[in-house]
Amino acid sequence: ILDDAELADLVRCLDTLRLDSRILVCWSLPPCLPLRRHELDERVPILHRFAAPLTGIGGFILTAGIALLFPIPSSLTEAQPNTVVKVVNGHTVGGNYPSNGN
Repeated sequence: ILDDAELADLVRCLDTLRLDSRILVCWSLPPCLPLRRHELDERVPILHRFAAPLTGIGGFILTAGIALLFPIPSSLTEAQPNTVVKVVNGHTVGGNYPSNGN
């Protein structure tokens, strides 16, 4: 019984033996062709193929959702162009600024 490392060593040795020009043996082996793409894709489960992209998209959506839950700082919402504020009897008139007690 061979484990993975021993099988890989055996295949490497047999490939070296077969491709060596000093060995004059007529091999009756099929030509050496790489596997076709669909043969490789079928061996990888669909969950493994789509796990990384789905995790990335899910992380982005989760981060964006959490970011939308944070309130906008009040300094940004109250920023308005300079307007003339008139104080009449201790009350501000003509502006949207909170009174500071004057």
